[in-house]
Amino acid sequence: MKRRRLTQIFPWLLPIRKKQRLFCFYLKMKLDGKKYAIEKKEDLYQNLIFEADSTLYNHETGFDMKYQENKVFNLKLAAQTLDDIVIKPGEVFSFWKLVKNADKKIPYKDGLVVINGELTTAYGGGLCQISNLLFWLFLHTPLQIVERHGHSVKDFPDPPGDAPVGIDATVSEGWFDLKVKNTTNTTFQIKLSFDEEQMHGKILADKEFNYKIQIQNNAIVYDKSGKEIYQKADVVRTTIDKKSGAVKEQKVLYQNKCRIGYPLPEDNQSTGNEESKMKKIAILFGGSSSEYEVSLQSAYGVIQNINKSVYEPILIGIDKGGRWFVYEGDAEKIINDTWHKEEKVYPTLVSTDKKLQGIYVWKHGFDKPAKEIKLDAALPVLHGKNGEDGTVQGVFALAGIPIIGCNTLSSAVCMDKDMAHRVVKEAGVNVPEAKLLTYAMLEKDKEEVLRYGEELGYPLFVKPLRAGSSFGITKVEKSEMLFEALTFAFSYDNLVVIERMIEGFEVGCAIMGREELIVGEVDEIELSEGFFDFTEKYTLKSSKIHVPARISKEDADRIKDTAKKIYRALGCECFARVDMFYTPDGSIYFNEVNTIPGFTEHSRFPNMMKASGISMKEVVNHLIELGVSQS
Repeated sequence: MKRRRLTQIFPWLLPIRKKQRLFCFYLKMKLDGKKYAIEKKEDLYQNLIFEADSTLYNHETGFDMKYQENKVFNLKLAAQTLDDIVIKPGEVFSFWKLVKNADKKIPYKDGLVVINGELTTAYGGGLCQISNLLFWLFLHTPLQIVERHGHSVKDFPDPPGDAPVGIDATVSEGWFDLKVKNTTNTTFQIKLSFDEEQMHGKILADKEFNYKIQIQNNAIVYDKSGKEIYQKADVVRTTIDKKSGAVKEQKVLYQNKCRIGYPLPEDNQSTGNEESKMKKIAILFGGSSSEYEVSLQSAYGVIQNINKSVYEPILIGIDKGGRWFVYEGDAEKIINDTWHKEEKVYPTLVSTDKKLQGIYVWKHGFDKPAKEIKLDAALPVLHGKNGEDGTVQGVFALAGIPIIGCNTLSSAVCMDKDMAHRVVKEAGVNVPEAKLLTYAMLEKDKEEVLRYGEELGYPLFVKPLRAGSSFGITKVEKSEMLFEALTFAFSYDNLVVIERMIEGFEVGCAIMGREELIVGEVDEIELSEGFFDFTEKYTLKSSKIHVPARISKEDADRIKDTAKKIYRALGCECFARVDMFYTPDGSIYFNEVNTIPGFTEHSRFPNMMKASGISMKEVVNHLIELGVSQS
């Protein structure tokens, strides 16, 4: 049995209690030493930070529409005290400080309000709609929320709108206020207006911001507890750089919880035994590739930088034999390659049932039912074969799971050096002259192979067609070395290219995005001898990487534009590193695209982004956001 308030037992005490609360409420505000915003400015600031609308009439309440009309009347009356208010640096905005005397000349009407958990009508009812709109506007600014109260009960469904769930701010004079403090050096201004169907709100500022804020729900869960149903919603704020589009920060602001007072569809009700509803992101590492160890290092870098208040990493390790496991142990065990020896390693398979869009995990042996885990996206951090060549991407495409990275076709084309060069050449970019060879040619047409070498000129490069990280590549100085280099290359692939050497040095561009692309600073590889092979990439024994490259801004911009043209021509998505050659005469030649570049703190991709002001953490979370946005 619920405990009854004293005013419920003795209703005649309620007016006295209200007067007492109001006196203390405003006295506290008078003595708290805060400077409250009260000034209006008729001339509007020109920098629009955010604007939103709120539908005036909700036809789902079950009450006579006259109370909706009364509510709109009350909203317009209160808005007169709030419209054009400016919030200067150091000032605090208080809803009741401004609205206190809105009904001094013209009284409010009876509108809808929740009292003691019951939806009813009362004098001045409905003002929460304007405080909800204001709170929604404030969330898109750096204003600090000092006081906000969510509704404890939601008695009818939300009207249509763009705002996520859980951004309401209930107000009740003497009890609940909405307060924000301006801790910035910017002055903000509120603008409110109405038409027949909508209340319009704007938040303006006296200066322009170089970032924008997005507010969304990470998850909405309906949790059943006894006969009551509660709605839980994570409210997430994402700060995005306007110029680059990079995610600067992403965090859960709060979890809103309220009881649902109206019938829900059966499929929206849960058992009260819900798992975490954060976005589940599969991180794949290892793989049956010669770059297995590098993948472990990159995956560790990604795992360490994921915003775990927003995303739940589902770690999927692939051992050297190609077996897939969900790993729930310490990430440190990944980097030292002991993860597969731990107890928390469970066999897993990707489900081809697109209704699940996830994986099966056997935690208690194959004779027990598998656990199903729905995935919001998958990030393969797999280098080389069976990782960057479209095979893994195809598996997740069949399952309907969004891939964070290049799709199946783009990955396959980028891995194929001959095909990639053909596509890029067709797009109008210079490519080194090359010949494609089969193993049969090595045995039967040696004279023709030698002739190809002479046509290309020495030194030249021999490369396996589809091997990553410079595996199997040889710089051939003279014809006597050619067949030995070819034999070596054929040990990695059944197709090989011989390619003219381009004079100059290698440059690279890190790129993120789909339509709108973010390009990091150009880097430059300085070699003292040889070429940038696998050993040099990870030891830098005789080479240096300069970020930014030691070239003019004009040349750097030309390289960036060329990289973007290559990225788009090859259908790259989310991210890739585009490698090119820069010649002494200023020409730019395509080398290759790395669709899953390294993600250690010392890798080229994150360092190019870092040089342009985007941290490793920002890179990782921006890429995940790109992937999740597909779902």
